[in-house]
Amino acid sequence: MIAPKARHYKQKQTQDYERSPNLKPLIYLFLLLFVMILFVVSCYAMEYEISAYTSRPFETDSTSFITSTGQKVGPGIVAVGRKIMPNGGYTREPYLPYGTRVRIKGKIYVVADIMNNRYQGRYLDIWMPDLKSARKWGRQWVEVESK
Repeated sequence: MIAPKARHYKQKQTQDYERSPNLKPLIYLFLLLFVMILFVVSCYAMEYEISAYTSRPFETDSTSFITSTGQKVGPGIVAVGRKIMPNGGYTREPYLPYGTRVRIKGKIYVVADIMNNRYQGRYLDIWMPDLKSARKWGRQWVEVESK
């Protein structure tokens, strides 16, 4: 009489296992959501205060036609504010990494320079060939998409 009870116990265990849900589709769903969230976070848009600058010595340092990355200034170059330290100080690191492509009003620019120490956080400075076009741009808050 002991043997039938043992067999009954094993049959019950097998039936419970067969009724357990299959977790594979659920795991794949969570992985898909995680990848989608990473993609959305990597291509985000934020508002930046954007001004324009020229290569006049008054507006730049002694190397007015060379960016901090060693690249020559030209159309499509943008300077970025510095990272903000937790203690309120500034760093030598840019707020956006060098080489980051940003879309401003439909045009693509590349981060290749860093702004003065007093500009920390979400500031961008677009290089312009002449003072007239820089003044026309002025200072604006614009939504910027970075990639």
